[in-house]
Amino acid sequence: MNYNKDLVSQSKQILQQVLEAEKLKKPIDALVKRQIALMEAHHDEFVKMADKEGIDTLQRARIEIGLYSNIRAWAEKIGLPTDKYDNAIKVIQDKFLT
Repeated sequence: MNYNKDLVSQSKQILQQVLEAEKLKKPIDALVKRQIALMEAHHDEFVKMADKEGIDTLQRARIEIGLYSNIRAWAEKIGLPTDKYDNAIKVIQDKFLT
């Protein structure tokens, strides 16, 4: 499965911008929101590809949970609600891990 390299590249750039802004004690909310949007797009692309290829395995569950966990961490960083990601993780866990 190939990931969208553009999304990954943009995500890395935003991470660097956030790290720099944090060093300079500048606001990061807008950057973090962009990062979350990119990561959600990355997740959506992963799910679309997995569905297309018929992948419905424990490995897929782990990847999705990892993606949602990372998005959740970014949301927490600036005090955004995380319920959406917590609920998505629980759904995946209930489907694959129980």
